[in-house]
Amino acid sequence: MVGMWLTTIVIFGFIILGIIFIIQGLKSSMNIHDAIKIDPLPEEDYTEKK
Repeated sequence: MVGMWLTTIVIFGFIILGIIFIIQGLKSSMNIHDAIKIDPLPEEDYTEKK
């Protein structure tokens, strides 16, 4: 019975570590400051003027 609990805990630990590594990998590969260089915000205001 103890072996089954340890196996379950280890499996969930590996799953959690995998999720953490995937999230860290995605965060390090995406540079949000690059978006301004690639697709700059328009300088003019296109809202309706009354």
